[in-house]
Amino acid sequence: MGSSDVSSWDALHEIGHKDPDGNVTSGAIRIDNSHGNLIHANGIRVSVHNVDDWRIIANGNEGMILPRGSSQKVRDFATD
Repeated sequence: MGSSDVSSWDALHEIGHKDPDGNVTSGAIRIDNSHGNLIHANGIRVSVHNVDDWRIIANGNEGMILPRGSSQKVRDFATD
């Protein structure tokens, strides 16, 4: 995950197609009793239960999990 991904996760949730529970998902996702999440899976399946307002991004062999509103914190972890 590069620095170009840093500020977009909360924005993607705002503009994304939401399910009836307000989740925006892409990729192989299993979701139960969870609301307001953005979950993106590329390369693995992500399963969540009883999770609200998180940004969960899995890409290849790297994953990132953070609460809504913390997307700017990603800069501390971004690598080239």
